Amino acid sequence: MKTILLIIVLAGLLLSVDTLAAKKDQTLTITLNAQGCIEAIVPPTDDNCKSNGNDNRAGCGNEKDCACGARDKHIIWQTEPKKAYSIRFYEQSPFQPGCRLRANQNGKLRCLITAEADGNYDYAVTVEGCDEYDPRIVVRAN
Repeated sequence: MKTILLIIVLAGLLLSVDTLAAKKDQTLTITLNAQGCIEAIVPPTDDNCKSNGNDNRAGCGNEKDCACGARDKHIIWQTEPKKAYSIRFYEQSPFQPGCRLRANQNGKLRCLITAEADGNYDYAVTVEGCDEYDPRIVVRAN
């Protein structure tokens, strides 16, 4: 009986850790090339996408600049090296109204995902003097 109770408790802990891991603020690193234009947008290694076991991240598949966010969590972009940029959503935005989609002087932008957000959000990132770069954010209810 004690063994069964211990298994149930351990299973509950594992499930709660998985749920917590799936709902984190996400910092996306915008790497710039020698010309100061965007080379890639790198999600954190522990992003909110769930792995399906074959190196594809559920929600993003194998799209290289895709990141998974969660409702009521932040997406943070940070340029490396620091540089000003702006973000423009093609259609809807997953963020709360009033989120200023321009980086501060340190190349950082932080916005809160709304409680109603769900699905794929395509957007463009623009660094002055460079072509637009268009990654994707996937928001799941988790």
